[in-house]
Amino acid sequence: MKRHDNLQPLSRQHHHELMACLLLKKGIQTEADLPVMQAFTRQFWNTDLAAHVKAEETTLIPLLMATPSLKHYAAVLHNDHELIETIFERSQDGYLSYRMLELFADTVEEHIRFEERVVFDVMQEQLPEGAWDVLRFKEGEGNNCANYPVKFWE
Repeated sequence: MKRHDNLQPLSRQHHHELMACLLLKKGIQTEADLPVMQAFTRQFWNTDLAAHVKAEETTLIPLLMATPSLKHYAAVLHNDHELIETIFERSQDGYLSYRMLELFADTVEEHIRFEERVVFDVMQEQLPEGAWDVLRFKEGEGNNCANYPVKFWE
């Protein structure tokens, strides 16, 4: 299903975020240097994911909450965001391990796949055309993680 024009910026951001998750998983498989992967995760959070989560919390979730048949999706997305942030913070606060980074990457990936495959599809089926006007996402360049200076995933 082709994405509604107002969801396309989020979908493009999701693509960049899935790439970051893939690179983290490659680094885990090769047992790359944990502090380097931690720094990558911090950069990913600070330059991409935190702003993406905030945009969804302030724009997407209120739209879902305003639509009775979509309210439960808003709760799931909000809970996912809190979980992702908690895992990120733990990975930065002395709980660094391959397992913690894998949990972070898996949780971000599962959240994105749920949004893309379930929430966005249901929104496109149920929201009337006028409801889409509140969704105005900036077209971000996304975190081009392939440009990270240390290619720990290679």
